[in-house]
Order: sequence, then structure tokens, then C-alpha cells
Amino acid sequence: MGNYKQILYFDKSEKSNSDEMVKFAVKRLEEGDVKNVVVVWSSGYTMTRFLEASKGLKLNNVIAVTNPGPHSPQRGMMPVVVTDRDNPAMRKMKEDMIKKGVTETFVSISDEKKAELEKQGAKVVYLVDWFDLGEPLALTSSWSSRRDIAARFGIGRHVRPLDIDAGTDLSLYTCISQGVRVCVGCSIVAVHNGALPEGELTLALGGRSTGIILQSGATGKTTIIKEILGFERGSSHYERDPEHPEGD
Repeated sequence: MGNYKQILYFDKSEKSNSDEMVKFAVKRLEEGDVKNVVVVWSSGYTMTRFLEASKGLKLNNVIAVTNPGPHSPQRGMMPVVVTDRDNPAMRKMKEDMIKKGVTETFVSISDEKKAELEKQGAKVVYLVDWFDLGEPLALTSSWSSRRDIAARFGIGRHVRPLDIDAGTDLSLYTCISQGVRVCVGCSIVAVHNGALPEGELTLALGGRSTGIILQSGATGKTTIIKEILGFERGSSHYERDPEHPEGD
């Protein structure tokens, strides 16, 4: 007979989804068979909520995987770039930022925050962006030029720094959700950096509202999704932008 479990589906992209997913994920951790957690960090909101909600749980590893850090060539910054694929709300937000003179935002973990997280027992892993290609949906002119060159060698314009760090094209995972892609990729990166042992059951939280249980691995083929706790519907690249299904 099957083992039935609940799955959370979110039909709208809202910040409150993260709160609900964190509570649901902590409830799953209370079952006691999963001792490792990977949280994908951009703003830090999900990790903050998770650390608050998981106090008292005995975990082996809690790992924040984030963008290139403050000492990288990118300095942990993401440029504010308006594209024709931004929805009206995103476009307005970006345009308002640019009017105020804000041309980039910090999307990583500072030295001070890293020390604070480590004091709480968490580990911090930074992406590297080895070829300095930047994120496809927020490219400066120099990043676009590098991607033009990389494309001549067969590197698709949709490939992201996370794909390169993980050593696999993660775009297929977006047929479920963008969050599943980053959960799998960041778990692989955590293994590569020695923060997460291979073969361990791991809870991964990513995107605004995605949670999965996986068996950790060093490659895409050896990272096995065991359970889907929840995800945001409509967040695949194809659903967001049918003309650019892989986010290129």
C-alpha cells in the first residue's frame, strides 16, 4: 500500500508562501529521518525564517548556498536591468529603483552575516561563476559579450552560473518549477564544497516556496529527488515566457 504525503501547491507568487513552506518543512523534519538542510539564499528571508522555526531540532548540517560573495569579481551584486520579459510589477519595481539611482542590489552573504550564521551552527557556500557569465536575465553589456563568445563553444545562453558550478544543465528541472532547479543545483554545489556528504537525505528549500527531500549527490544523475513537499505553480521558464522556454 502506498505511503501518502501532503504536497503544498502555491498558485500565486507571494512572500507569505515562504513562511508557509518553512512551517511545513520543519514539520517534515520533526519526523527525524532527515538531518541535513540546504537553503538557497538570495535575500536571506527563507533562511532567517527557517532558523527561527527549527530551534530545538537536532540537525547534522544546515547550509546556506548563495550567489558569488562580496570578495568575488561580482562583489555579490546583481545589476538592475529592465528586460522585455519582465512582468508589469517587476518592470515598475526596477524602473523605480533606477530612477532613484539604484543600479545594482546585493544578493549574497556579507562577511558579517556569514560570521553570524556560522555562530548559529550554519555553513555558508558561495557560487563562483567561474567564467564570469552573469545571470542570463540580468546581464550587463560585458556579460552579454562573454556569453556571445561562450555560445560559439556550445554553451547555451540559458546556462547559469549554478549550472556551471553544479556541472550539469539544470534547466530541465524547471518543468516542475524554478525552485526545484535551484534546490537540486545548490545541493550538488554543497556536496562539491564538502559542506554536505554524498548519499544523505536532505531537505532543500529554494525559490519563493519550493521544498524537496533529496538524496545528496555530486552529479545531477546521482542527486535523487525522494519527495516533493511543495512548489509554486506556473514558475517554469516556459510558463513565464514561452518564447524563451529555457530562460535564454
